[in-house]
Amino acid sequence: MVNVVGLDIDSCTNRIFWTDYSRKRIECSNYMGGERRQVHNTTGNPWGVAIQDGVAYYTTYSPHRVSALPLTGGNSTILNTGTFSTTTFCGIAILHRGHHCTVVTGIRE
Repeated sequence: MVNVVGLDIDSCTNRIFWTDYSRKRIECSNYMGGERRQVHNTTGNPWGVAIQDGVAYYTTYSPHRVSALPLTGGNSTILNTGTFSTTTFCGIAILHRGHHCTVVTGIRE
């Protein structure tokens, strides 16, 4: 890890996700720091990250974008881009309604 900026906890899979701005990637590990792996190399400098229903939503500072990446594999999709020179996407958050783990695992804890 060089420059960790964004961080989110996925309580459905018991994993921690973070963005490394300098290395241009998203990584994750279990709660104890084991089973660490690289999730995605980004084309820009990633900033914020939020996990919901098996998808990593993340922002990049340069270029200014909001993207979605399916954690089961596949390519990221750009959801929005900064349209003005002053537009900068930094952090990202998802407001959960109800118990979101039911959607991912089918089991309510």
